[in-house]
Amino acid sequence: MKLWQTIDGLEDDLKQVERYLEELAQAPEEWASLSAVLSSSAVQRGKRLRPALVLLTGRLGPDYPACRDRLCRAAAMVELAHAASLIHDDIVDDSPLRRGRPTVQSRFGKDMAVYAGDFLLSRLFLFLMEQDMGRCGLLLARCMSDMCCGEIRQYQAQFNTEATEEAYFESLLGKTASLFAVSCELGALESGCGPKDMESLREFGRNLGVLFQLRDDLLDFTSSQQAEGKPVHSDFKQGLYTLPVLHGFQDPDVGPLLKEAARQVQRDGSDALCARMEELVARSGGIAYAVSVMEQYERQARCLLETLPPNPILKRMDSMIHKLVPGACRKPV
Repeated sequence: MKLWQTIDGLEDDLKQVERYLEELAQAPEEWASLSAVLSSSAVQRGKRLRPALVLLTGRLGPDYPACRDRLCRAAAMVELAHAASLIHDDIVDDSPLRRGRPTVQSRFGKDMAVYAGDFLLSRLFLFLMEQDMGRCGLLLARCMSDMCCGEIRQYQAQFNTEATEEAYFESLLGKTASLFAVSCELGALESGCGPKDMESLREFGRNLGVLFQLRDDLLDFTSSQQAEGKPVHSDFKQGLYTLPVLHGFQDPDVGPLLKEAARQVQRDGSDALCARMEELVARSGGIAYAVSVMEQYERQARCLLETLPPNPILKRMDSMIHKLVPGACRKPV
């Protein structure tokens, strides 16, 4: 059972979010080709973790439940920003699959994918202005700027076997954690939380986003394509070195061998080389190291929840942390 199915009214709120998403992703009737793209892939049903965060944190403020509809609108805008970013990411990565389904760029071509992602962003900001949600738009715009910077940092580090953990986390905080952070911040904003609680919730979201990305890094080693909807070891093949690999690079014995495997994968990307990489990362303790870092962020996230006024919703938010940390990290969230 999903977390939000146990929270009174949250499932109904998420259904309202879906209705807003359908409205926002609606292309004019005369643009039949764009409508086909958007209806097939742009806002396909995913985990909806980020909208759920908006709705959960929105129940912590004094303006709830009067702000319920604005929370649903804000949650839809967060998911629309996420959907647009995924379309553009898949173009850059030349990804054939997203959640086990063909990506927009693989099905309709890169040009149409660019237009579809741009259209979603234009609809997002039009909706923000129409709903007089200027402050919400300011936070989202800053977040999207951070996301772009994070993606650029990742791109610049591609196939760099000398990349540092510091650079990895700078990229992660932008491309992944910033959207989790703003999701919590928007819920706090729309429900009337004070500045201190908004800051705690923003930092909670940032820590949760880091956990989410680290979990994804581990799944590149421990999952299957069928389970996660993307090719195994795809990060390594693309020269996107995640935390377990970066730790392996620093090992005095394993590091030189792992770097050589990375250089060979860049040339031919064979499954045998990826299996060799996985063996070397395991030998260096890279997976265990990533788990230990996850546990640090788990503790930080829980400490942030403890700074907030008592509320039953906090236990549900704590459950979200639990679903992302070992040993649950190998199971779909």
